[in-house]
Amino acid sequence: MNTTRSMAAAVGLAIAAGSLLPITALAEFPDKPIRIVVPYAPGGGSDTLARQLAERLRPRLGQPILIDNKVGANGIIGTDFVAKSPADGYTYVWVVGSHYINPLVTPKMPYHALNDFTGVTTVAVSPSVLVLKSDFPPSSVPELVALMRQRDGRTWSYGSSESSSRLSGAKLMKSQDIEAVHIAYKGGAEVVAAIASGTVTTGFVSVATARQLIVGGRLKALAVTGDKRAPSLPDVQTFAESGIKGFDQATTTFMLLAPRNTPPVVLDRMQKEVAGVLHEPEMQAVLATVDAIGVGNSLADFSKQMVRDFDYWTRAGQDAGLKVE
Repeated sequence: MNTTRSMAAAVGLAIAAGSLLPITALAEFPDKPIRIVVPYAPGGGSDTLARQLAERLRPRLGQPILIDNKVGANGIIGTDFVAKSPADGYTYVWVVGSHYINPLVTPKMPYHALNDFTGVTTVAVSPSVLVLKSDFPPSSVPELVALMRQRDGRTWSYGSSESSSRLSGAKLMKSQDIEAVHIAYKGGAEVVAAIASGTVTTGFVSVATARQLIVGGRLKALAVTGDKRAPSLPDVQTFAESGIKGFDQATTTFMLLAPRNTPPVVLDRMQKEVAGVLHEPEMQAVLATVDAIGVGNSLADFSKQMVRDFDYWTRAGQDAGLKVE
C-alpha cells in the first residue's frame, strides 16, 4: 500500500472508530463549553474568523465556544495540545495550510499532521493572487512566463512572506522552466510594497493584502489560485483559466480538526452546525472582508481533502527543496 493510500486509510479509520464515550454522554452533547484552540496570534485574520465562527456557533450548540490562543512554533504548540487532548468532542484546533508544511521543515514533529487528527470540515478558503508592478508589460501568466524564460541577462525574482506563498512561487518557476531568485519578507505588506516598487519581479500574496493596491492601480493582478475567481476580483482569471494547471489547491485553507478517534456522531453535529453558520448572511459578510469563501464540506469529503492537501503541499515542498532545519 502506498503512502497516500495508507494515510487515507488512517484518516478514514479515525472517523469510523470513534471513542469509547458512554452513549448518554453522546446523547447529551454538548453539555459543557467547547474549546477551539487557535495556534496563531490574536487579532490576525485567522483568529478573527475563528472568533466570528465561535460567536455564531454558541446559540446553535447551546454552550459557550471558547477561543484559546496557544501560540508558538508556527502553530505546532497549540496543535500538539489538541492532538494530545481527550477525544470527547470538546476540544478542536483551527489550522491553515501550514499544518501540512510544518513537517517538511520541522525536526521531530510531536504529532502526525494526518494520522493524529480527525477532520470536521473546511471552514473557508482564501485565494492568493500573482501580482506585478502595474507598468510591467505582461498582462497574463503566459506572457509573464514567456518574458521570464528569455534569460536575457536580467535577474528575475519572486517574493514571499510565508511558506505557502513561497512554495507556490517555486512551483510556478519549476513547472514553467523559469530561473528566478526567491526573496523572503516578514509580511505580506512588505512583499506587495517590494513588487509595486519594482524591487521584486512578482509574487503570490493574499487577495486581501493586495486588493487595494490592485484597485488603486499600483499592482497588476495576473491570476488567482483556487478553482473559482475571487469575489472581490471577478475580472481576474484563475490559473486554470489562464492555461496553467496545478494551482487549484494553492489557497489559504481554514480547517477545523479534532483529536483522532473523536466520536463520529459528535463530529457530524459540529460539521452540520459549522456549515449552517457559513450559510448565514452575517457570516458570509465577515468572510467577504478577508476575501474568503465558505465551504463547510462533509466529514467524508473533508477526510479525502485532507489527504489530497497533505500530498499536494508535501510534493510542493519537495520540489522547492524545503528541508528539515
